[in-house]
Amino acid sequence: MPRPKIKSPKPPQAPTEKSSESPAASSPKSRSFTSPLDNKNGVAFVSGRRGSGKTTLAAKMVKHFKRIVVFDPRAQVTEKFDQLGVKHEIAVTPDEFVRAVEASPEKFVICYVPANDVQAEFLTICRYIKETPFDDTLFFIDEVSMTCDTWNIPADFDHILRFGRHNRIGLMMTAQRPVDVNRDVTAQCNHLFIFQQHEPNDIKYFSGLIGKETDKLANLTDHSFLYADLEKQKIIIVDKNLSVV
Repeated sequence: MPRPKIKSPKPPQAPTEKSSESPAASSPKSRSFTSPLDNKNGVAFVSGRRGSGKTTLAAKMVKHFKRIVVFDPRAQVTEKFDQLGVKHEIAVTPDEFVRAVEASPEKFVICYVPANDVQAEFLTICRYIKETPFDDTLFFIDEVSMTCDTWNIPADFDHILRFGRHNRIGLMMTAQRPVDVNRDVTAQCNHLFIFQQHEPNDIKYFSGLIGKETDKLANLTDHSFLYADLEKQKIIIVDKNLSVV
Protein backbone atom coordinates (compact mmCIF):
# COMPACT_ATOMS: atom_id res chain seq x y z
CA MET A 1 0.00 0.00 0.00
CA PRO A 2 1.55 3.34 -1.01
CA ARG A 3 2.55 5.64 1.77
CA PRO A 4 0.77 9.02 1.95
CA LYS A 5 2.82 12.01 0.92
CA ILE A 6 3.78 14.32 3.71
CA LYS A 7 3.67 18.04 2.99
CA SER A 8 6.65 19.97 4.17
CA PRO A 9 5.78 22.80 6.53
CA LYS A 10 5.84 26.33 5.12
CA PRO A 11 8.60 28.57 6.42
CA PRO A 12 7.37 31.08 8.98
CA GLN A 13 6.55 34.49 7.50
CA ALA A 14 7.55 37.75 9.05
CA PRO A 15 4.63 39.70 10.38
CA THR A 16 3.52 42.42 8.00
CA GLU A 17 3.20 45.98 9.19
CA LYS A 18 -0.28 47.40 9.18
CA SER A 19 -0.79 50.37 6.92
CA SER A 20 -0.97 53.62 8.79
CA GLU A 21 -3.57 54.85 6.30
CA SER A 22 -7.14 54.65 7.41
CA PRO A 23 -9.76 53.33 4.99
CA ALA A 24 -11.00 56.88 4.54
CA ALA A 25 -7.50 58.09 3.67
CA SER A 26 -6.95 55.40 1.06
CA SER A 27 -10.34 55.85 -0.60
CA PRO A 28 -10.54 58.13 -3.63
CA LYS A 29 -11.30 61.76 -2.93
CA SER A 30 -14.75 63.02 -3.81
CA ARG A 31 -14.97 65.36 -6.79
CA SER A 32 -15.64 69.00 -5.96
CA PHE A 33 -18.30 70.90 -7.82
CA THR A 34 -17.03 74.05 -9.50
CA SER A 35 -19.04 76.87 -11.00
CA PRO A 36 -20.10 76.08 -14.57
CA LEU A 37 -21.14 79.66 -15.28
CA ASP A 38 -19.43 81.91 -17.74
CA ASN A 39 -20.32 85.06 -19.60
CA LYS A 40 -20.70 83.41 -23.01
CA ASN A 41 -23.70 81.20 -22.47
CA GLY A 42 -24.38 81.30 -18.75
CA VAL A 43 -28.07 81.67 -17.97
CA ALA A 44 -28.77 79.99 -14.65
CA PHE A 45 -31.87 79.47 -12.53
CA VAL A 46 -31.69 78.45 -8.86
CA SER A 47 -34.84 77.22 -7.12
CA GLY A 48 -35.45 76.22 -3.53
CA ARG A 49 -37.60 77.05 -0.57
CA ARG A 50 -36.58 79.66 1.96
CA GLY A 51 -33.52 78.51 3.91
CA SER A 52 -32.57 75.84 1.38
CA GLY A 53 -29.24 77.49 0.59
CA LYS A 54 -30.05 78.82 -2.87
CA THR A 55 -28.83 82.37 -2.23
CA THR A 56 -25.63 81.13 -0.60
CA LEU A 57 -24.94 78.82 -3.55
CA ALA A 58 -25.67 81.53 -6.10
CA ALA A 59 -23.32 83.95 -4.34
CA LYS A 60 -20.54 81.36 -4.37
CA MET A 61 -21.10 80.52 -8.04
CA VAL A 62 -20.59 84.09 -9.30
CA LYS A 63 -17.54 85.25 -7.35
CA HIS A 64 -15.16 84.75 -10.29
CA PHE A 65 -16.81 87.35 -12.54
CA LYS A 66 -14.99 90.64 -13.04
CA ARG A 67 -18.18 92.67 -12.95
CA ILE A 68 -21.29 91.73 -11.01
CA VAL A 69 -24.56 93.64 -10.83
CA VAL A 70 -26.97 92.26 -8.23
CA PHE A 71 -30.59 93.30 -8.11
CA ASP A 72 -31.27 92.48 -4.49
CA PRO A 73 -34.84 93.39 -3.47
CA ARG A 74 -34.55 91.80 -0.03
CA ALA A 75 -30.84 92.53 0.58
CA GLN A 76 -30.20 88.80 0.99
CA VAL A 77 -27.30 88.61 -1.47
CA THR A 78 -25.70 91.65 0.14
CA GLU A 79 -25.76 89.78 3.45
CA LYS A 80 -24.27 86.64 1.88
CA PHE A 81 -21.47 88.63 0.25
CA ASP A 82 -20.65 90.06 3.69
CA GLN A 83 -20.48 86.54 5.13
CA LEU A 84 -18.32 85.26 2.25
CA GLY A 85 -15.96 88.23 2.36
CA VAL A 86 -16.87 89.43 -1.13
CA LYS A 87 -16.16 93.14 -1.41
CA HIS A 88 -19.10 95.05 -2.84
CA GLU A 89 -20.75 98.43 -3.11
CA ILE A 90 -24.39 99.04 -2.19
CA ALA A 91 -26.59 101.37 -4.23
CA VAL A 92 -30.15 102.30 -3.31
CA THR A 93 -30.93 104.76 -6.13
CA PRO A 94 -30.22 104.64 -9.88
CA ASP A 95 -27.87 107.62 -9.57
CA GLU A 96 -25.83 105.85 -6.88
CA PHE A 97 -25.67 102.77 -9.10
CA VAL A 98 -24.36 104.70 -12.10
CA ARG A 99 -21.76 106.49 -9.97
CA ALA A 100 -20.55 103.16 -8.55
CA VAL A 101 -20.14 101.70 -12.05
CA GLU A 102 -18.33 104.77 -13.39
CA ALA A 103 -16.00 104.86 -10.37
CA SER A 104 -14.51 101.47 -11.26
CA PRO A 105 -15.68 100.36 -14.72
CA GLU A 106 -13.07 97.61 -15.12
CA LYS A 107 -14.04 95.66 -12.02
CA PHE A 108 -16.98 96.03 -9.68
CA VAL A 109 -19.50 94.19 -7.51
CA ILE A 110 -22.57 96.34 -7.00
CA CYS A 111 -25.63 95.27 -5.03
CA TYR A 112 -28.63 97.35 -5.94
CA VAL A 113 -31.18 97.32 -3.11
CA PRO A 114 -34.34 99.12 -4.28
CA ALA A 115 -35.57 101.68 -1.80
CA ASN A 116 -39.03 102.35 -3.17
CA ASP A 117 -40.64 100.82 -6.27
CA VAL A 118 -39.06 97.41 -6.97
CA GLN A 119 -40.55 97.03 -10.44
CA ALA A 120 -39.75 100.55 -11.65
CA GLU A 121 -36.18 100.42 -10.35
CA PHE A 122 -35.66 97.01 -11.94
CA LEU A 123 -36.69 98.48 -15.29
CA THR A 124 -34.17 101.30 -14.84
CA ILE A 125 -31.29 98.94 -14.04
CA CYS A 126 -32.18 96.62 -16.95
CA ARG A 127 -32.27 99.55 -19.37
CA TYR A 128 -28.86 100.73 -18.19
CA ILE A 129 -27.32 97.27 -18.60
CA LYS A 130 -28.90 96.86 -22.03
CA GLU A 131 -27.69 100.24 -23.29
CA THR A 132 -24.29 100.18 -21.57
CA PRO A 133 -23.01 96.64 -22.15
CA PHE A 134 -19.86 95.39 -20.48
CA ASP A 135 -17.98 92.26 -21.36
CA ASP A 136 -17.50 89.63 -18.67
CA THR A 137 -20.45 90.82 -16.61
CA LEU A 138 -22.88 88.84 -14.49
CA PHE A 139 -26.39 90.17 -13.87
CA PHE A 140 -27.73 88.47 -10.73
CA ILE A 141 -31.43 88.84 -9.91
CA ASP A 142 -32.46 87.49 -6.54
CA GLU A 143 -36.12 86.42 -6.11
CA VAL A 144 -36.79 87.00 -9.80
CA SER A 145 -40.51 86.29 -9.33
CA MET A 146 -40.78 89.75 -7.76
CA THR A 147 -39.87 91.36 -11.08
CA CYS A 148 -40.83 88.72 -13.69
CA ASP A 149 -43.98 87.05 -12.52
CA THR A 150 -46.07 84.48 -14.37
CA TRP A 151 -47.78 87.07 -16.58
CA ASN A 152 -45.17 89.79 -17.09
CA ILE A 153 -41.55 90.16 -18.15
CA PRO A 154 -40.03 93.62 -18.76
CA ALA A 155 -38.99 94.15 -22.38
CA ASP A 156 -35.45 95.30 -21.58
CA PHE A 157 -34.86 92.32 -19.32
CA ASP A 158 -36.28 89.98 -21.95
CA HIS A 159 -33.74 91.44 -24.39
CA ILE A 160 -30.87 90.77 -21.97
CA LEU A 161 -32.19 87.27 -21.34
CA ARG A 162 -32.32 86.42 -25.05
CA PHE A 163 -29.36 88.34 -26.46
CA GLY A 164 -27.10 89.17 -23.52
CA ARG A 165 -24.62 86.46 -24.52
CA HIS A 166 -23.73 88.52 -27.61
CA ASN A 167 -22.47 91.22 -25.22
CA ARG A 168 -20.89 88.65 -22.90
CA ILE A 169 -23.49 89.12 -20.16
CA GLY A 170 -24.28 86.12 -17.98
CA LEU A 171 -27.41 85.77 -15.87
CA MET A 172 -28.09 84.19 -12.49
CA MET A 173 -31.65 84.16 -11.13
CA THR A 174 -33.14 82.71 -7.96
CA ALA A 175 -36.72 81.98 -6.92
CA GLN A 176 -38.42 79.93 -4.25
CA ARG A 177 -40.93 78.39 -6.67
CA PRO A 178 -40.61 78.02 -10.46
CA VAL A 179 -44.38 78.27 -11.01
CA ASP A 180 -44.22 81.90 -9.82
CA VAL A 181 -41.71 82.86 -12.53
CA ASN A 182 -42.37 83.82 -16.13
CA ARG A 183 -41.89 80.84 -18.46
CA ASP A 184 -39.54 82.83 -20.71
CA VAL A 185 -37.02 82.93 -17.87
CA THR A 186 -36.53 79.17 -17.59
CA ALA A 187 -36.94 78.69 -21.36
CA GLN A 188 -33.68 80.58 -21.90
CA CYS A 189 -31.76 78.82 -19.10
CA ASN A 190 -29.01 76.32 -19.75
CA HIS A 191 -28.07 75.76 -16.09
CA LEU A 192 -30.49 74.61 -13.38
CA PHE A 193 -29.72 74.33 -9.67
CA ILE A 194 -32.70 72.70 -7.95
CA PHE A 195 -32.96 72.18 -4.21
CA GLN A 196 -35.43 69.83 -2.51
CA GLN A 197 -38.92 70.09 -3.98
CA HIS A 198 -42.22 68.67 -2.72
CA GLU A 199 -44.95 70.75 -4.32
CA PRO A 200 -46.51 68.69 -7.16
CA ASN A 201 -46.88 71.73 -9.44
CA ASP A 202 -43.21 72.66 -9.01
CA ILE A 203 -42.06 69.09 -9.71
CA LYS A 204 -44.31 68.97 -12.77
CA TYR A 205 -42.80 72.27 -13.95
CA PHE A 206 -39.27 70.88 -13.75
CA SER A 207 -40.28 67.60 -15.40
CA GLY A 208 -40.73 69.56 -18.60
CA LEU A 209 -37.03 70.45 -18.39
CA ILE A 210 -35.33 67.38 -16.90
CA GLY A 211 -37.89 64.59 -17.34
CA LYS A 212 -37.94 61.71 -14.86
CA GLU A 213 -34.91 63.08 -13.02
CA THR A 214 -37.49 65.01 -10.99
CA ASP A 215 -38.04 61.75 -9.06
CA LYS A 216 -34.85 62.62 -7.17
CA LEU A 217 -35.96 66.06 -6.00
CA ALA A 218 -38.09 65.02 -3.02
CA ASN A 219 -35.26 62.89 -1.60
CA LEU A 220 -32.54 65.54 -1.70
CA THR A 221 -31.03 66.17 1.72
CA ASP A 222 -30.88 69.62 3.29
CA HIS A 223 -28.67 72.05 1.35
CA SER A 224 -27.91 69.50 -1.39
CA PHE A 225 -29.13 70.12 -4.93
CA LEU A 226 -29.56 68.69 -8.39
CA TYR A 227 -27.52 70.42 -11.09
CA ALA A 228 -28.60 70.11 -14.72
CA ASP A 229 -26.63 71.30 -17.73
CA LEU A 230 -29.43 71.44 -20.27
CA GLU A 231 -27.15 71.86 -23.27
CA LYS A 232 -24.90 68.91 -22.47
CA GLN A 233 -27.81 66.91 -20.99
CA LYS A 234 -25.74 66.30 -17.87
CA ILE A 235 -27.34 65.86 -14.45
CA ILE A 236 -25.54 65.36 -11.12
CA ILE A 237 -26.33 65.57 -7.41
CA VAL A 238 -24.18 67.83 -5.24
CA ASP A 239 -24.10 67.71 -1.46
CA LYS A 240 -23.99 70.57 1.03
CA ASN A 241 -20.16 70.55 0.95
CA LEU A 242 -20.20 71.06 -2.85
CA SER A 243 -18.99 67.52 -3.47
CA VAL A 244 -20.45 65.54 -6.34
CA VAL A 245 -22.36 62.55 -4.98
